Amino acid sequence: MLRLSHPESLLLLVLVPLAAWSATRRRPALVYSSLSLLACSTRPTLRQRLFWLPLLFRAAWLSLLVLAIAGPERAEPTSAQTSPTQSLMLAIDTSGSMGVEIPSPEGPVTRLDRVKRSARVLLDDLAPESTLVGVVGFASRPTLVAPPTMDIGAISELIGAMKVATQDNETNIGDALAVALAGLDATELLPRKILLFSDGAHNVKEALSAGRAARIAEALGVAINVVGVGDDSTAPEDLESLRAIARITGGEFAHAEDLRNLPALVDDLGTAMRRTARVEGYRRWKSLYPLVIAAALVLWIGERSLTRYWLRPSPSDW
Repeated sequence: MLRLSHPESLLLLVLVPLAAWSATRRRPALVYSSLSLLACSTRPTLRQRLFWLPLLFRAAWLSLLVLAIAGPERAEPTSAQTSPTQSLMLAIDTSGSMGVEIPSPEGPVTRLDRVKRSARVLLDDLAPESTLVGVVGFASRPTLVAPPTMDIGAISELIGAMKVATQDNETNIGDALAVALAGLDATELLPRKILLFSDGAHNVKEALSAGRAARIAEALGVAINVVGVGDDSTAPEDLESLRAIARITGGEFAHAEDLRNLPALVDDLGTAMRRTARVEGYRRWKSLYPLVIAAALVLWIGERSLTRYWLRPSPSDW
């Protein structure tokens, strides 16, 4: 496929015949008193018959110059570009209570270990390049572990490296949600969600409250899915506080009473998050300007060679 970036330049073609004709030299001529004197003249030579050839060459290279000005371009094969269709922030509680150990077939593991394993299972199930994923860790203060990115492998490694803040037993959910919302701000054109993992309610009084953070998320159109990772010892009011965050934002709430079932629970909760990446085709255009100029140059050299050597008038042609 070909196109011209400046097709209006082709209007200059109307000047090509005039420029080509005006630039040609007049052939030498003799004045005869009567044309009858030429009746016995010899037949025209090949050079005489091709006197118009330089004119044709000149018109051709002038036309190619006009074409070069018009900007000819050739389409290269269509390329595919994959675009994400959603943005997700994982907010993971790393406070001291997440270090509580629970039994497992492979030996005692902490609540945070179960959360990390569940989050990584969820990431593995996401369609390739379909989701921008970021991570926030929090105890008394939130930390942006990674902004949203399509590098799921890097996110999985960062989650695996998260550790329990053993000396920090505060849970600042409000500020953690605020940091997660700020991380999603750059992806406002995509559907946005937050997946919150915590074993307790927000308990940092001087920070942004969890309820207010949830209402901000609602106003921004960001749904928050919440996973309570406590056990039977988790206070009912803590679970209700987590459930309220999901309810306010239109998200879902799940409570893993048995943390051995947490990966399956998170997998079910993440079903609605799985989307297919958007594949868009785009076409590159390669300029043909150098080729057109080269062709014009060849024709110009051809015209000069014809007029200077082979078709140059000589006295025998007069």
